[in-house]
Amino acid sequence: MTETKNSILKGAHYCEKAFSDLIPLEGHNGFVFGVLHSLGAKESFDILSGIIHSHLERLSTTVEPGANLTHRFEQLLQALNEDIAQGVDEGLFSLPISDTSSVIGVASGNAVVVSGFGNLLAEFMHKSEKEQYDIYDLSRGMRVEEEMPSWKKLFLTVLDGEVRSGDVLYVGTRVSRHDLPATTLNEIITTLPPNSAVSKIRQYLPIETVFAAVVIKNDSSEEPTRVSEDTARASLERLDKTAARTDRYLSEQKPEMKSIGIKLWLFLFPKRGSAERRKMLKKLARFAGRLLVVFVTVAVQILFGLAKAGFVSVKRVVSNPKQIRQNAKKAKEKIDRGIRTGIARFNVLPKTSKYVLLALLTVGVLLVGGIILINRQQAGATERQAYEQTVSAAQKKIENAEASLIYGDENQARTLLNDAWQLINNLSTSNAERKKTVEDLQTQISAKRDTLRHVVQVEIKQVADGGGLTGESFSAVVALAGKWYGLTDQANVYAIDAGTETMVKLEVTKGDVGAPLATSPGETAIYWLDNGLTRYTPESGEVAPLSVSRNGVDLQYYGGKMYILSPETGQVYKHQRTASGFDGGSAWIISGVSSVTDGIALTIDGYLWILKSDGSILRYLAGKETDWKVGVVEPSLLSAKDIWTDEASKYLYVLDAAGKRVVVFDKDKGTLVVQYENETFSDLKSMIVDEVNKKISVLSGNKVYQFEMTQ
Repeated sequence: MTETKNSILKGAHYCEKAFSDLIPLEGHNGFVFGVLHSLGAKESFDILSGIIHSHLERLSTTVEPGANLTHRFEQLLQALNEDIAQGVDEGLFSLPISDTSSVIGVASGNAVVVSGFGNLLAEFMHKSEKEQYDIYDLSRGMRVEEEMPSWKKLFLTVLDGEVRSGDVLYVGTRVSRHDLPATTLNEIITTLPPNSAVSKIRQYLPIETVFAAVVIKNDSSEEPTRVSEDTARASLERLDKTAARTDRYLSEQKPEMKSIGIKLWLFLFPKRGSAERRKMLKKLARFAGRLLVVFVTVAVQILFGLAKAGFVSVKRVVSNPKQIRQNAKKAKEKIDRGIRTGIARFNVLPKTSKYVLLALLTVGVLLVGGIILINRQQAGATERQAYEQTVSAAQKKIENAEASLIYGDENQARTLLNDAWQLINNLSTSNAERKKTVEDLQTQISAKRDTLRHVVQVEIKQVADGGGLTGESFSAVVALAGKWYGLTDQANVYAIDAGTETMVKLEVTKGDVGAPLATSPGETAIYWLDNGLTRYTPESGEVAPLSVSRNGVDLQYYGGKMYILSPETGQVYKHQRTASGFDGGSAWIISGVSSVTDGIALTIDGYLWILKSDGSILRYLAGKETDWKVGVVEPSLLSAKDIWTDEASKYLYVLDAAGKRVVVFDKDKGTLVVQYENETFSDLKSMIVDEVNKKISVLSGNKVYQFEMTQ
């Protein structure tokens, strides 16, 4: 990261697994900058970024103060396009152009010139007179609909404009809205100094994120912030007019009434010195005061007159209702006579006069109708154009998302699909054709989202049915020494044979035990929590409480020791084996930044993994929390029930009741591998994972289902 301080323009840049440049202009205030991102091979990416860097570095040493910035930048683009085209022709590098994006530019004083292509986030943020920021999308102005960029001519457009006091220019790779919402991103950019802003943004993003950004801010305090004729609109309109090959606007247009009002105000009250302005304001205040007095006086007189007339009218009606009816009748007769007189006068007119009057009336009707029709047509054309542009933009984002999926950039694909979904949600469905277009786009996005979600709809078979149990129901199904056991809420035990799809109640000797809240197979016994610790030994058929009083939500037998997760105390307790069971236990977690007070399940494979209620997963080693982060899951894991892995497995398995699924993660990377779903699942309670035979069995209500793995 670099930053230039004590200047009107301040800037900072950051790059990680991508490319960004911020080079101060020699001899005067300003920067040459650039950002490049591509999904292609690293060697080719390094060559292309080297070509761009060399041209930017050369420009930083050759721009003289007062030089025509736009002209010098256009010369840079011409030379840069030629070198890039030559590099492609000579085979120096090869990158997919559809998955490559770049923005480069130069800022000096109050002027900025930019060019670019692809799908980077480029925003111009103008600080208004109300100390608020108007945000404009520059990337739209750098697109050329009729000519797509190619390696023969990569940078097609040139935009220039002004950066006034408080304004901010931001260029960077797009990030997932799940990691950093747009409102938070903009708040960081506009409120923090550039160097702090890029560092803060990076803190929000996952470790594996490809991130590059440039922030340039005009930090001058000498220039007033009051909006005049050279405000953000003038600056952005200039940016739009200087777009070499595009007719897109850089921002959403402001209401015309506001623009007309500003122009009228400036026409009536032009900018003057402070003394003259105060003098004029005093005169205006005196005039407004006198006008207000006259208005109030006239208003009082009118109200008084209306009240007096109303009183007189009511008095007349009450005192002489017959006379009022006669007056009303006379008025009606007078109106009728007037209408008949008008018709008679029209009839006695010469034919020529009649034709002229009728023609004038017809012309008037046609004129008014024509104006209404033209306005409706213009509004319809504008609406159709906006509709077509939105559809085109959504289709482009879907195509880019598909390309990102091909190159394994799921975060980028997810962001593009979310953007496309928001675009089509704003589309009109006023007729059948438009409704079908929206539905087709939604279908495409849903299909891509399913790919991103790694969803597999599994075919299941029922291997056990406890629906016929009387007065009890299954709490868990557990595998021990190659056999399956179903444990009920009455502490009874059933042997389940998945091969023959049968179940048999076993004779057990029960002590004072409760229903299983969580279970774990041991070496020769099954253990469960029930306000304490209970053990079932198949060989003896004994279900007996152990002398361990520990409240918890899950337990795991591992290496001859029992580990119990206790959110109540925010700890995991380790209990050593004794002749009669286990000892009183000791706190196992030594250090960590995360709380486990919302932990719901654990599993052990050497590492100890804790599943939390918000779907996050913590990893510990020797009592210390280690750096590990679970990948993105859609929808989020907010009702998970159980987690499982062992030393031989490469995966973590999470049972999600509300999602009707088993979610599988890569244990080393934390990335999502697959989601097994089936609508038949309901009230999921426990699971058995058999990686040797590639099968997963789940307890759904009182039934046990089994399905094949695909990973």
